[in-house]
Amino acid sequence: MSNSIQLKQAISQHIQGFSNQPLRQAALSLFATLGYESDRTVETPSVAEFRAQFDSESKLEHQAALIASWRSAELLFQLTDEELSRSTALFKDETVKTSLLQSYVFIAIELADGDYARGKLAGIARQINRIFPMPVMVLFKIGGRLSIAVINRRLNKRDDNKDVLGKVTLIQNIAIENPHPGHLDILASFSLAELTEGRRVIQNFDQLHAAWEEVFNVELLNKQFYRELANWYFWALPQVDFPADIEKDDEKRRATGLIRLLTRLIFCWFLKEKNLVPDKLFVEDELKKILKDLSPDASTYNEAILQNLFFATLNQRMGKDAKGQPYRAFAKDEGFPKNRTTYGVDTLYRYEDHFRDPATALEHFADVPFLNGGLFECLDRTEEATGKKRYLDGFSRTKNKRPTLPNHLFFSAEHEADLSDAYGDKKRKKEKVRGLLHILNAYKFTIVENTPVDQEIALDPELLGKVFENLLASYNDETKTTARKQTGSFYTPRPIVDYMVDESLKAHLTGALAKAGMSEQDAKTGLDILFAYTERAHPFNEQEAATLLDAIHTCKILDPACGSGAFPMGMLHKLVYIIHKLDPDNARWKQLQIDAAAKIPDISARDAAIAAIERDFADNEDDYGRKLYLIENCLYGVDIQPIAIQISKLRFFISLVCDQRTNRNKKDNHGIRPLPNLETKFVAADTLIGLPEMDQLALLPGRVDEIEGELEELYHRHFAVQRRDQKLALQKKLKGLREELGKVLAESLGSSKKAQYIADWNPFDPQEVAGFFDPLWMFGRSLTDGFDIVIGNPPYLRIQGIQQANPVAADYYKKHYESATGSFDLYVIFIERGLQLIRDGGVLNYINPDKWVNATFGKGIRKLVAARKLLHRLISFGAHQVFSACTYSSLLWMRKTPMEFIQYTRIAPDESKSVLLDDELEKLDSTAFASIPYASLSEEPWILAAPDSAKAMEALLSTPGQLHQKVKIFVGLQTSKDSVYFLHDAVNRGSVWEATSKELGERIEIEDGLVRPLLMGDQVHRYEPIATTNLVIFPYDESIDGNPPLLSEGAIQGRFPKGWIYLKRCEEVLRSRENGRLSTDEHWYRYIYPKNLSLFRRKKLIAPDISLGGNFSIDRDGGQYTTTTLYGYIKHEHVWESYEFLLAILNSKILWFYLRNSGSVLANGYFRYKPAYLQNFPVPEVSRSHEATIARGVSCLLAQKALQPTDMGVGEFLDDLIDACVMELYFRDHMAERDLLFLDDLAPHLAAYNSDATESQQRVFIEQLHRTLNAPESTIRNRLLRISADSPDLLAVIQREGKV
Repeated sequence: MSNSIQLKQAISQHIQGFSNQPLRQAALSLFATLGYESDRTVETPSVAEFRAQFDSESKLEHQAALIASWRSAELLFQLTDEELSRSTALFKDETVKTSLLQSYVFIAIELADGDYARGKLAGIARQINRIFPMPVMVLFKIGGRLSIAVINRRLNKRDDNKDVLGKVTLIQNIAIENPHPGHLDILASFSLAELTEGRRVIQNFDQLHAAWEEVFNVELLNKQFYRELANWYFWALPQVDFPADIEKDDEKRRATGLIRLLTRLIFCWFLKEKNLVPDKLFVEDELKKILKDLSPDASTYNEAILQNLFFATLNQRMGKDAKGQPYRAFAKDEGFPKNRTTYGVDTLYRYEDHFRDPATALEHFADVPFLNGGLFECLDRTEEATGKKRYLDGFSRTKNKRPTLPNHLFFSAEHEADLSDAYGDKKRKKEKVRGLLHILNAYKFTIVENTPVDQEIALDPELLGKVFENLLASYNDETKTTARKQTGSFYTPRPIVDYMVDESLKAHLTGALAKAGMSEQDAKTGLDILFAYTERAHPFNEQEAATLLDAIHTCKILDPACGSGAFPMGMLHKLVYIIHKLDPDNARWKQLQIDAAAKIPDISARDAAIAAIERDFADNEDDYGRKLYLIENCLYGVDIQPIAIQISKLRFFISLVCDQRTNRNKKDNHGIRPLPNLETKFVAADTLIGLPEMDQLALLPGRVDEIEGELEELYHRHFAVQRRDQKLALQKKLKGLREELGKVLAESLGSSKKAQYIADWNPFDPQEVAGFFDPLWMFGRSLTDGFDIVIGNPPYLRIQGIQQANPVAADYYKKHYESATGSFDLYVIFIERGLQLIRDGGVLNYINPDKWVNATFGKGIRKLVAARKLLHRLISFGAHQVFSACTYSSLLWMRKTPMEFIQYTRIAPDESKSVLLDDELEKLDSTAFASIPYASLSEEPWILAAPDSAKAMEALLSTPGQLHQKVKIFVGLQTSKDSVYFLHDAVNRGSVWEATSKELGERIEIEDGLVRPLLMGDQVHRYEPIATTNLVIFPYDESIDGNPPLLSEGAIQGRFPKGWIYLKRCEEVLRSRENGRLSTDEHWYRYIYPKNLSLFRRKKLIAPDISLGGNFSIDRDGGQYTTTTLYGYIKHEHVWESYEFLLAILNSKILWFYLRNSGSVLANGYFRYKPAYLQNFPVPEVSRSHEATIARGVSCLLAQKALQPTDMGVGEFLDDLIDACVMELYFRDHMAERDLLFLDDLAPHLAAYNSDATESQQRVFIEQLHRTLNAPESTIRNRLLRISADSPDLLAVIQREGKV
C-alpha cells in the first residue's frame, strides 16, 4: 500500500477535476500527476474524427466496442522510451508513431450514462487495442465515475490468425466526487514516483511494462490483504469468546466463531458494493450518533449492529404480515409468559436499550433486503427433547450467553502487536494491527469474480476462499503450524482450477457429442474453440449446440473436499460462459428448465415453478438464470468442516446477487430474489465414509422407492422456497420422510445401521457433520449411477496424523480401501473414493502430490489403477511448487473405461525455471505427452518419463541387472536424541576427546573408546575425501562378532567414567524420548532403533539422503558412522565388482537421469536417494577388463580430489570421461555405431596407475594423463565433445537431464 499522503491527496484533487473540466484537460492532469506525460499527441475533437484518424478498417464497428455509447474520444499521448528516459532531442518529434510497437498509447473516452459491467469495459478496451499495434491504456468517464483499463499485449508473437491480446485489467468505478481510499492507494502505487522508489530504474518500455505487471497483479493485493486480515485475526483471537453450550474446545470455538463473523461481515461488504447495505453501519462517526456506548471494551457494536443486521434483517422479510404487523420488529423483553409466541424467535431484533433512539433504531436497517440462503440464520438451537436453548452465536437477551467481541477490535487505530507466538515466528513481534472496519475500508472490493480474460484490481469473492482456507487451516491441528508460517499454501491457484475445469468438461462433453454421432476429433476441435476466451464463433450447428446444452443441464459435478468452493465456482464460471456462447438469448436454456419443471406431479407446485423460471430470466441479468439453474441441477460439494461449507455457499450467493437487477421497491424486496437454500447442494460430511451395504437390496419394500422420489422432489422445492415458515414446514416434512425411511429399512431385510444413519442426518443444522457421505440419500435419485465429474484438491495428510486425531476413521480406511497400504496419505484413498463416486464414463480429476506413483505407501493405489487401467492422463509439476507449502503436485484424470496407455508429461522440472502456470498449461497439446504402456506397470514403483525422456528411459530400462542385486542400502544411526549422542568440533587429547555437546551447550571430555567418528549429511560430496570433526557416543560392544550388544552400566562406568558422567547428566532427557518410552527402562542410554550397527565398521559407499545430483563418496577403511541424513551402501558377498566401479555407476548422469524420471523431487530440484527409489536402478553387466579400467579412472579422480582439489579443470575432465565410460556399459552398440567408444582406448593410458605410489608420483601421473587425453588431437577428447551432437535423442537427453 502506498504511504505517500501528499501524492494521494493530489490524485484525489485531479480526479475531482473531472467534474468541472473538459475530459482531455482533466485526463492529462491526472496522468501528469502520476508521472505520465508526452507531447506526442493528436487531438480528435469528435468520435468521428478519432475513427477517421485511427480506425480506417472500421474495426470499432464490432458490437463489443459499443461505439454508439461513445460521447467523446481523445488520444491523450504516446509514451515512448524517449519520454521515459527524459532524453531531449535537438529537433523534438511530437508526432504519434503508430509503428513504434514498444510504447504505450493513453486514450480517454466518455461513455453515455449507463450500467457498464466490467466485461463491457474490457470488451471496449480490447477493441481499441485492435486498432493500435502497441498496448493502449484507456480511461473511461461514465457519469460521476472513472475506470482505467490496460491490456497485456503478447508482443513478438503477432499472427493475424491468433488473438494476441491478453487479459484486461481494470481499476473500476472510481468515484469522481469522493474517491475511495483503496482506489487512491492503487493509483498512487501505479505512479512513476512510487514505481521508481528505491533502486528501480524505468527508462524504457520493457522496464515500465515489467513494473506495471507488478502493480496490476491482483495476487499481490490479495496477499497484502490476507496478511493484514490474518494479523487482525491472531490479534483478536485471544480477546474474543463465544457461548460454550455446543462447542467445548476453547481454541476451536473462538477460531470458528471469529471466522464465522468474518464470513458474514465480508459478505455484507460485498453487499455494500451493490448498495444493498448502508455505509453508515460501518462508519464510526455515524455509529456514535446511533449507539449510546461505543467504548473500546464494550461489545455493543457486534450486538446492536452486526447481530441485528445478520439475524433480524438479512434473515427476515421486509413488509408486513396479514394483520398489518411488520415482520421486522424488536423482541419484547417482558419475560416468557407475556411473550410466549415470540420468545426465542431468532429473527426479531434485540438490544433495544443499546440505541440512542430505540423508536427510530430500525430505520437504520429498513432498506436492507431479505436475502434468505441460511448464511445469516442464527445458529442458536432449542433441543427438541428438553426444550433447552443451546447458544452458539449468542443472539440473546441473557448477557452471559452473548459473545465477547470488544468494540476496539473493530475501531482501534493502527498499532503494533506481538504475534510471534501465534505465527510461531520470532520475527513477528512488531506486527501492525488495526480495527477490522479500518482494514475493510482501506481496500476496494468488487462483487464480480475475476476471469481469465478480465480482472479488476480489487478484492473479489475468490479472495474469500484464499483467506478462509488459510484461516481454517490455521486452527486445524494437522495443518496449523504450516498454515501460520506459510501464507497462501492451501488454496488451488486459479490457473490450475481453470485448466482442470476445462479439461474435465471437455472430456464429458466430447462423450456427449460422440454419442450424438460426431467424431471424437471433430468434437475436441470444436470444444477447444468453444472454450477459448476469444470472439471466434463456435463451429457447432443448432442440433449440436442443443446436444451440448442438454449435456450441461444434466451434468452432475462434485467436489468431494470443496473447502471454500474454488472448483465448484470455477465450474460455474466456465459453464455460464459456454451457455452464453451456445445460447446468447437463453431461449434453449430457459426451455430446458421449463421442460424439467413441467414434470412436477403437483399442479400448483408445477405452475409456481414455471412462473418462477419466467421471472428469474425476465427480471435479472442474463447470467442470473444460467447460474441459478446450474447451481440447482449440476453442482455439488462436500467438506468435513461446516464453516468451509458456509464459505462455499457465500461465494455462490455473491455470484447470484451480482447478476440481480435491483429497484427501491420494499414490497418487492428491492428487486432482490431471496437466495436459494443450498443445504442439499453443499453438505458437511465425511466423504470417505460410505453407508453400510444393504443386506438384501432386492427384497426392499416398494415404499422405499416412493420415499426416495418424495425426498428428491422436496429437495428441489426446498432449494427455491423463500419464506421462513414454508422452509421450516418443508424441513419438518423431510425429517419425517427420513425417519419413515429409517423405520422401513430397519424393519425390512436391509441394514438397521444404515437406516439409523439416514434417519439421523439433518442437512439443515449448519453445525452438524454427517458421519457418512452417500450421494443417493443426500442429493437424490438422479445420482444413483454416480457423478459425471468428480474434481478437486483432496487433503494431504499422512495416516500417522489421522491415527492420532481419529483412530476409528483410520481403522475404517484400512478396512474399506484397497489403497490404504503402508503409511498412506489421505489423498490416495480420496482417489479410490472418487472412482467409486463417478458413473461409468465419468471423469475423476484431482490435483494432488504424485508421490503415490513411486513411494512405498502407493503400492495399493498403484495396484488398483494398474489392474483396471484407470489413469488416463497425468501432468506432473516436477520441482515447481504449485502451493507455497512443500508439496510437489500433479494433475490426474481417471475414468472407469480402461486405457492401454497413460498420457504423461512434466511441466517445469527445474525449479530455477520461471513458470507462469497458465502459459505452461496452455502450451500442452497431444505432442507434449508420452504414452506409457500399462503393460510396463504394476504395484511396484512406476517410472514415468516425459516425451523428450521416454526413449532414453526405455533404453535404460532394457538393462537387465538392478542395484539391489549388488548392494545393501542402510540408513545412519537412529538415536532419537542426536543432541545428546552427537558431539561437535572434537579435538583429540590422547585417550580422551574434547568436544561440544549441543544438549548441554558446553565442551565436555569423553574417552576415545566410547565414541566413533561421525559424518553429517553436508560432509559427503561427489568423489571427495571424507573427513569429520564430529563424534557419536556408541554405547555398544564391537569386540563381539555380529550385531554389537549394548554395554552394561557397569562396563561403561568402569571403562569410560567421563562418558558415564555425561550420560547421567542427560539421563532425564534420554528417558523422556518418544513420550517417555524409556522412563522405566534400565537401559535408558541405548539407541531406540539400534539397526545396522555392525555395518558402519566396513568399507562402504556413502551418500546424502537428499542431493542435487550424485554425491557419493567412499569410506575405504570403514569406521565412519553416519547420521540418518546419509545412507550407506555395502556390497553383497557374491558381488565381485569393486567399490570404485560402483561409485562411478552411482555418481553417473545416468542415475541422476533415472531419479529425475522416477524419484521424489524436493525443493529447488533436489531428490531423495531413498532405497525405494534406487533399488530397481538398472546396473549393467561388465567385463573384468572394463571394470578395471573404470575402477582405475575413479581411483585417479579420488586422488586428484584429495591431492589437487583446486584444479577444477582436471577433475571435471576425469568426471566427464568416467561418465562417458559408464554410458558405454549401458549403450555400447549405440555408441559403437557413432564411433563414441572409450573404454578400450582408455585402458592403456590407465594401466600404469598405482594408487599405492607416493603422492607426488600420483600427482605427476594425473597431470600427464590429463595433458594427453585432453590434447586437441586426442581422439578421446573429441569423442567427449561429440556425444550430444552425435546422439541427440539418447545420450544428449541423458546428459541434459542428468546435468546438475
